[in-house]
Amino acid sequence: MAHRKTTKRRKKEYNSLPEPGKTPKKNKSNHPHSKSGIFSCLCALVVLVVIGVAVLSAMLSYGAAYGFVGGALLLSVFLAIKGLRLGLRGRKERNCRYLTCRIGIISNSFFAFVIIIFYLNGLL
Repeated sequence: MAHRKTTKRRKKEYNSLPEPGKTPKKNKSNHPHSKSGIFSCLCALVVLVVIGVAVLSAMLSYGAAYGFVGGALLLSVFLAIKGLRLGLRGRKERNCRYLTCRIGIISNSFFAFVIIIFYLNGLL
């Protein structure tokens, strides 16, 4: 014998349905972002600012600020490597989102690669 739904169950099911035209969001988690991933993204942002300042100072001084530019880019290589390590460490954290880790890993590895290519180009 099939079980008939009571009025309370029908009301409960009706109230749990989404509004017309609005679908419930899937894969929406309430987990926070990884703290190491956030710091990794901040390192990438600092590296981007340091590279911008170095390029701007080289352009404004017509290439005479090579010591400052070299030191700034060396600092940015170390920051990019630190940000890469933070992003990898953030991937090991549990119960959190990993979007900031992915962004930090990709951007820091790109910046480190580009700066190392600049240095190798200057040596040749």
